[in-house]
Amino acid sequence: MINDAGECAGTDQTGEHPSMPVRWSASGAVVVMETLPGGLSIVSGINAGGVTVGSCFTEEGTPGAVRWDRGGEVTALGLPDSHVVSLACDINDAGVIVGNAGPADLMGKAVRWNADGTITELPMPEDAENAVAMAINNAGVIVGEATSGRLLAESGSDPGQAVRWNTDGTVTRLPTLGGDHAAAQDINDSGVVVGSARRADGSVRAVRWSAEGEVVDLGVLAGDVKSRAEAVNNAGVVVGESINANDETHAVLWQPDGTMVALGQLPPRRPDPS
Repeated sequence: MINDAGECAGTDQTGEHPSMPVRWSASGAVVVMETLPGGLSIVSGINAGGVTVGSCFTEEGTPGAVRWDRGGEVTALGLPDSHVVSLACDINDAGVIVGNAGPADLMGKAVRWNADGTITELPMPEDAENAVAMAINNAGVIVGEATSGRLLAESGSDPGQAVRWNTDGTVTRLPTLGGDHAAAQDINDSGVVVGSARRADGSVRAVRWSAEGEVVDLGVLAGDVKSRAEAVNNAGVVVGESINANDETHAVLWQPDGTMVALGQLPPRRPDPS
């Protein structure tokens, strides 16, 4: 994760802890952030002020949404009534956090932790029973995925749907590419959304939805069979992955005009001389 100041947040797995949350300044200085009892943490988002969000796990493996301040102090976020687990997925510059809260299996509701400390459960689209909010922009528009227990019971799988929660409190389904599944992963301040969607032939493609909801297939690298978009910046540049039939993944970038660029790969590791 990176903010506009060049600060990065993530996890360090080289030390004695299995997953230590850290923040790097633009100059490379490291701030080691606190963990809750249990030790294992994941980092999901950082805003312009360097406030970071993610989840800490108990020794039993139960996740709880947390926020780290600039000094690295951790605060557990609250839970809506009757919920026992949660994940924080993103934070905007106003300090509003989004994610998911639910019962022990985490098939729960999309939630928003407001800057004043209150918690709002986001509305569900028709027929949906579970949802997760993946990203929020600085206008307060939220995107993510909703799933239907009815579809799960009927088909044996839960295809899910990409959704956008608007600032007026309404929720909008985002279109697929003719298939039965779509998932929204990120949104920029212009309202452009990226993620993935299934085509009528069953293949999965990285997609971009305009602020008006129009969907565009971003394509795959030559010879690959599927792709996914993971993030979009305010300039409209999209990053993600293109995958071949052997499930080998290549990092890719899409320019705002749709041009697809394969990103460089690390050279093969040399054998350990020891």
